[in-house]
Amino acid sequence: MANLCQMPNKSQRGTFPCGKALKTSRQFPQRQLCCVPAIRRKQASMFIFKNNISLSNSTEFEINLDDMKDANICANRRSILLGTTAVLGTAFSGASSQASDFLKTSSGLTYFDAKEGTGAAPEAGDTVVIHWSGYTSGYQGKRIENTSVRDEPFVFTVGEGKVIPAFEEAVLGMRVGGLRRIEVKGENPELSYPRNRKERFTDLGFTYRFGPQPSELGGQRALDFVLDNPTLQDFNRNMVFDIRLLNIRGKK
Repeated sequence: MANLCQMPNKSQRGTFPCGKALKTSRQFPQRQLCCVPAIRRKQASMFIFKNNISLSNSTEFEINLDDMKDANICANRRSILLGTTAVLGTAFSGASSQASDFLKTSSGLTYFDAKEGTGAAPEAGDTVVIHWSGYTSGYQGKRIENTSVRDEPFVFTVGEGKVIPAFEEAVLGMRVGGLRRIEVKGENPELSYPRNRKERFTDLGFTYRFGPQPSELGGQRALDFVLDNPTLQDFNRNMVFDIRLLNIRGKK
């Protein structure tokens, strides 16, 4: 495949030659976010698979500089995102997650372990630290959240009832270091966020009763739209979440 990076010209606003950083990620000093001339969707997909880039449904992608140097290729973040919708279901952290790879629990939760953890397993009463990302897979694939972009992990106590049941169940089956994708189907509303706004929000009307709550307005609006819209069918309310178990802090 030809080198995708070109020297910018006057018509290529906001683009840079290969290797020049658009900005440095504070939480990952060894990594940089780069932007280069636009590439086609097919090329973006090939780049993702060839270089084993971990995908998230986010507008920001962190590319390891060593990988970038070996491939001698950069990719426009927006262009990669265009290819993400088509390939996200099969390119998850270097693992192929087909529908047949998902396991289903007795509650109706389906999950796929992209990476088995090797650390301790949490128990009820343990406080866990996770990174999570999610999107509305059943309706337009809108991004809900990605805590790893800001390096702001989500912390909760297992069994305390302060997160949606799908997260409780998913984490209890993991080990530290593990990476799990779960699908919460609209036909199992008891696993997800309450559809009734009075049950979803506290009396103040801004905070969710059950986490995790998206930190950005755009993510919360996408989530609330799927939950609130009476014209949507159950399959339109399907959601996918990626959970990485970072640490267990022990009993609260």
